[in-house]
Amino acid sequence: MRLLIVVWIAAFVLPAYAEPNAVYPEFVPGKEIQLNVGKAVGEVLVYIPTDYNDDYNWPAIFYYHGAGEPLSTQRFQIATQGKGFVVVSMEFTPTTDKQKTLTQYLAYVELEIKNLAFVRHYLQKRLKINNKMTVLAGVSRGGWLASDIFALRPQLGAAAVIMCAGYSGWASENTSSSLAGKYVYIGAGETDQNRPAAKKAANYFESCNADVTFDVYAGLGHNVDPNSPKLKKWFSDLRKNMK
Repeated sequence: MRLLIVVWIAAFVLPAYAEPNAVYPEFVPGKEIQLNVGKAVGEVLVYIPTDYNDDYNWPAIFYYHGAGEPLSTQRFQIATQGKGFVVVSMEFTPTTDKQKTLTQYLAYVELEIKNLAFVRHYLQKRLKINNKMTVLAGVSRGGWLASDIFALRPQLGAAAVIMCAGYSGWASENTSSSLAGKYVYIGAGETDQNRPAAKKAANYFESCNADVTFDVYAGLGHNVDPNSPKLKKWFSDLRKNMK
């Protein structure tokens, strides 16, 4: 009876993370492909850099978009000039819009971390990506999430890109030392309401001895300039540092 119970549980729990693709998709350099990676995660959009080959383990950007925006890799295709990085556009885990307590929010972030880890593992079976070269990225709502994941679990990423957002300040002091030497880019529009929060986040990560670049997009509000010279240089330098 005990064995039957275990089998029954597995039958109903595991399919949420089961891999639905019987035939693996073809990844073509310079192209993007939309994948369904399971019920728990849903759709992701993956861009393969133009210089991709199987002789090297590549860095990957895991990107969360802004609220109401669709899956897209375009901003990071522009910022990286289409080279050097696999780009993965992630969807948010479904959640209610009601205000969360700290405990509820941290539980939500843990679920996002679990889903991100699953997608990364899924792609590692099909692409040459290196876990130690993960870049956590986000814009607006996605930027807040990326910064919180990075601060709460620094071991998940070598770098972070936080745009039009800040940092919630909920990581324990024990994690701050793990951010030393990691690369962080933070950008916000000149008139963005989140610019003060972005600057505060930059100060926090600098206090943790991370290598921080702060950028202001001239003439913009709550929006990103993917052609920012500082952003493009940051990615270029990061790619060299990750070799």
